[in-house]
Formats: sequence, C-alpha cells, structure tokens
Amino acid sequence: MIILRELKKLKKLITNTDLFFYDLFRKRIEKKNSFSIESGVTEKREPDTIGFDREKLRSLGLLAFLKEALGGRSGVKDGSDPASLLIEQGQIEYTLKLVDAVRSAHPLRVNIYTLDGRYSFRLSHQALGLSRRLCKLLSTASDFVMELSDLDDCDCTVIHFFIGDALPSGGMVLRSGNVWIRKLPPSERGSICMSREVEPQAKPIDAVYTWVNSADPEWQSAWRQALPGKSFDADRYTNNDEFRYSLRSLGKYAPWLNRIYVVSNCAPPAWLSVEHPSIEWVRHENVFPDPSVLPTFNSHAIESCLHRIRGLSENFIYFNDDFFLGQPCLPGDFFDEYGRAIAYFEPYGLAYPDEISADTPDYIVATKNSSQLLHDTFQRRPRRPHKHVPYALKRSVLEELEGRFDEAFQTTRNSKLRSTTDINVASFLCQHYSCATGCAISADVKNFTAKPSNIKKLLNNGSVQYKFVCINDGGNSSSDLVYKELSQKFFLERYPERSTWEVTKQTLYLSSR
Repeated sequence: MIILRELKKLKKLITNTDLFFYDLFRKRIEKKNSFSIESGVTEKREPDTIGFDREKLRSLGLLAFLKEALGGRSGVKDGSDPASLLIEQGQIEYTLKLVDAVRSAHPLRVNIYTLDGRYSFRLSHQALGLSRRLCKLLSTASDFVMELSDLDDCDCTVIHFFIGDALPSGGMVLRSGNVWIRKLPPSERGSICMSREVEPQAKPIDAVYTWVNSADPEWQSAWRQALPGKSFDADRYTNNDEFRYSLRSLGKYAPWLNRIYVVSNCAPPAWLSVEHPSIEWVRHENVFPDPSVLPTFNSHAIESCLHRIRGLSENFIYFNDDFFLGQPCLPGDFFDEYGRAIAYFEPYGLAYPDEISADTPDYIVATKNSSQLLHDTFQRRPRRPHKHVPYALKRSVLEELEGRFDEAFQTTRNSKLRSTTDINVASFLCQHYSCATGCAISADVKNFTAKPSNIKKLLNNGSVQYKFVCINDGGNSSSDLVYKELSQKFFLERYPERSTWEVTKQTLYLSSR
C-alpha cells in the first residue's frame, strides 16, 4: 500500500506538477493542532510558580483581574470591547501560567482556539499546565480565543487575545490585521491606548427571534381550526431545542446585545424566564396590523412585521432559532462604523424559472417576487441570496419598504402558509434594497450550514473556525435520530453554559426520549 501511494504521488508529480505542489503545501498550511484532555495533567506542575491576589480576583472578576494583571490594554478589536486584550509575544507564557494558577484555586474548564481553526485545545478542570504544551504553538498565531467555564455551567468568560511584536523604535505592531489599531507608537505601547470612551455612546442593538413549537397545544388548536385536515411539515415546525442553545450562543459571544425579542404564537419554553429584563415575549397579535389574518403559519408573513415590535431599536439582528454564533462577535460584525447594515450574500445567484410550478421551492418563489419589485424600482434584478446567517436590519428601512410596497406586504401577510404571492422581506428584499439605497454594504463571512451529511465536521471543536453556524432542517431531518444526536452533541460541546435567562437546568431534549 505504501509503495502504491508513493507511485501515485510520483505520477502526479510527472503528469500534473502544479497540482502536486498545490496539494503538498495545502496540506502543510491546513495542518491543524487539536487535542482534548478530560483528566490528568499536561505537565508536571510545580506548586505556586505564580502567586496572585485571590481577594482581588474575587472582587474584580476573572476578566478584569486578567486585564489588570496583563497591563490593562483592552479594546483591541474595536476600540471598546473589554474582552479583547493585547499581550506581547513574551507574555504568552506568563498569561498561560497565570490562568493555570487561577484554575488551580478555582477549577475551570478551558477551551483555547484560533479563529481559523488551526489550533484548538480543550482541557477539563483537572488538566493543568497550559504553558509548556501550548506556548510554542500559540506563539506562532496572530491571536487566539480563550474560554473559561465553571463546573456548574453557570458562567463563561470569553477573552480574545491579540499578540503584538516589539519594534526597534520601541513601538509595537499587532500581528492580526483585524484590529482597530495595527501599529502602536512607543508612547502608547504600555498604556490603555485602546479606548473609545471619548466618542459618543454606540446605539443599542436588539436581537429578534421568530419561534414555533408544534408540540404546543395552543398552536395545534390554531392549526386545526385554520387548516382543518391538513398536516404540517415536521421539519419546519418541530422544536428540537435549538432555540435554547442559540440563545446561549448570544449570551456567550454577544453579551453587548441590548434586548432579545421573541415573536411567537406559542407558549414560552419552560426553561426560559420571560421575566428576565433582557427577554420580551411578543405575540403575533401585537405586531400584525390586521389581526383578522391570524393565525398565520407563514414565516414570510411574520417576518414582514418584525419592525412593528414596540420598543425595537433602530438597528437590530434577526435570528432564526437554528442560527448560532460560533465565535466572539461585536457590533461591527453586523453594522459598520457609519451605521450601515452588513449583508452577507452568497457568491452565487439563483436561477428563476420563467413559470412558477408546484415543484418550485417556496423560497425561490418569494425571492423571484422580491427581485421583481427591486427591478421595477431600480431597473436591476438581484439574484444573490443572503447566506443562512443572522440578518442585520434597520427598522426605518423596513418601515420605508412597507410604505413603498404596501400591497406586496399585505398580500404576504394574508397568506396563512407560504404561497406563490409571497415576498421574503428579511432575507432578500430588505438586504438588496438597503444596498441599493446606501443603507447597507455587502461583505463575506465564514459560515457553516449543517445537514445530516456533514454535521460531523462541527464536532470536536471543528465549529470554532466559523463565525456563524446553522443547524439546518429539511429533507426529513426532524425524523433523523442520528442527526438529532449529533446536533445535541454539538450543542453541549460548544454551549454547555446556561444563560442568565434560563430558569433552571432542565432535562435535555434528547435524553428524555
């Protein structure tokens, strides 16, 4: 076998030299270092190698304590984020030893990874000695993320470390190009230079979810009355507990969000505290201008009413309940410095059929109808769909759209199920209209849409390289028990920490089956 493999390599070298060297260097570049240690130690640890003030740790909290101990240089990512810290290359070992010292006194699990997925390390609370195992590897990175979780899954501190190298002039240059300031003069190298406190306070950004649970008795009754004798699509309406973990991803990776609105015609899940000051449960009748069209089971209709949520901020992010943040996020991932929304379009365009048939997917129909409205307005026919990732929206733009295309909005709201007259406001119409009117810009992002055929790629920290993850439905996924089990494994691996708005530690969805 070895000889055969070497002969194949030799043949490739002779017949396709470019491909041979491409594969050779690609494998070297993409080589990943990843391990997980659940117990034991990674090195023999000498006691008390680093002393620290335990009372100060208790009074400041972990993030503020580490920030002070490492020089207090925060806000590296956007000028204000307290969880993005600058360390010098020579501080990497000290940082790891300091964290180990803290973990020896207060058991914490640790997850360390680079955003490109090249390095990924998971260690249990019993596995100490980070520095000798990880220092050499992390010294080659431009930045890395460290997640520290307590044993009760009640708290998680997420810190994004950026590494800087000293310059002969006495200044410093940061390795990552994804920072607010790349090069620091000597006068600012050791100070709290990354601060935007002098600038106006950033506008609040809310999150909005739409959520449905086909097991809810009220929802079932409404379906039977509105659509007697018709069965529902289990893939579209079944609750697989994604919502719980999607919310956890927000608490973990976007704690700066203002309020979270959940638009639904179902009772809240038992684990969610709707009394929490960050959560507001919004019934359909509170956002539909004409309650006579209710009940509705058409997501296009519901999404056309999101901007009518009372108290909603001008800038907000719309999440499906199967969307997950996979990395630390900041407002700049959704709205740029001029307040424009950021649209993440697919690189390809959709082909619209000349005639709509019963076989045409409903999302294609809605996209074609929306594209026609934009063509009538701007004499351009956009075809690129938005990626299946969170949608950055502006309330004023949606209000403008409703005023401009009132008939199309009303027609969509009148349909209890997706129909051939729908428009998809949130996922297509608003994105392209905003770009055409200067209220949005397009950008790219690394995301992953999971299906039964590929979900294993997310496991064992494979998901850390993606900013956004979607655990997609469709294709009878609701009855695919293996897909559910692997989804649950992903949820518990990446989001074990309970959010502050969870009532208690409930029985997990799959464990009760």
